[in-house]
Amino acid sequence: MQSHKLIVADFDVELVENIASHFRKLGCEVKTAYDALTILKLAHLDTPDAFVLGADLKCDNGVCVCEFLASERMFSHFPTVLLVDDARDQYRHDCHGLRAFYVLKGERLPKRIENVLAAGATRLPPAFAEI
Repeated sequence: MQSHKLIVADFDVELVENIASHFRKLGCEVKTAYDALTILKLAHLDTPDAFVLGADLKCDNGVCVCEFLASERMFSHFPTVLLVDDARDQYRHDCHGLRAFYVLKGERLPKRIENVLAAGATRLPPAFAEI
């Protein structure tokens, strides 16, 4: 996997820690957050290689954060994964428009995120993919 610094964020603390633990075992530096403001602070303090964001965050939602990241020149080309509970068409539309990936929460989630990020790292800019 090419991304070595990640920001992982979701309202679910256990989910975030599970994903963070998986990527730390792979040698990645992982920062965690549970709300939109913390994500943006972390991103500006130490620019990550990729973002893994829950669609439902405290204080805001992951789609809004994706929109902000896509609009910021310094973050617009970084792979971004949006974690969703269901495959609503709105997520497809939003992710496609933001050149982000979306992944359904569920079994083997860390490994599926790893696969998406590995595939996304080979594409500049990242392309939409459903896994």
